[in-house]
Amino acid sequence: MVGLVARATRTEDQYEFFGWATDKGLMIKAGCRFLSIADYRAHVGKKYPDTTKAAETLAILEFIEARFKVAAVKP
Repeated sequence: MVGLVARATRTEDQYEFFGWATDKGLMIKAGCRFLSIADYRAHVGKKYPDTTKAAETLAILEFIEARFKVAAVKP
């Protein structure tokens, strides 16, 4: 089963994040990227560490992950 779990917009630049439950687990779609949540966190740490953009992005990922757990979506 594939389903949308959550959607959030980063206020700094209006970038949209979508959390999808897939057969590979929780995946994040943002811009042209479609990554696991772990891979997206690594991307943030590499591309813009210790910035307000990183802090907001990581908070969004935490929100999406929490919604995934609460929804008990099982791919």
